[in-house]
Amino acid sequence: MDFKNPVWVDKAHTAIDVIMKHPAYGWIPYTCTAEMDTEEGRELWEQLQSDTTSIAEYVPPVIPDDVLAAEARSKRDRLLADTDYLLMTDYPISADKLAEVKTYRQALRDIPKQAGFPRTITWPDKP
Repeated sequence: MDFKNPVWVDKAHTAIDVIMKHPAYGWIPYTCTAEMDTEEGRELWEQLQSDTTSIAEYVPPVIPDDVLAAEARSKRDRLLADTDYLLMTDYPISADKLAEVKTYRQALRDIPKQAGFPRTITWPDKP
């Protein structure tokens, strides 16, 4: 069976991604495991297992900082919105609780200033 570019899909080596030459469709992406339910899949798995040194190691994806920062700001904005009602002038809340809410909200707004942001974030506890 013709194939190229075998790569482990995870660190545990439970599956392999390859490009295989399908008789009807030509070169197609294919993922095979030890538990394949097709003859082609089992055959390809066995063939790949005969020389695992030819299989490239799994490399986890690297998420860019700007994507992580956008996700963190989105979460921060949702958490801020969850407490908006507490700041309404007619909402019944004690002065002590209101001060806690304001401290929490300021901690949320300061998240982008944390050392390690956006890869390491310490989220404040909701009061």
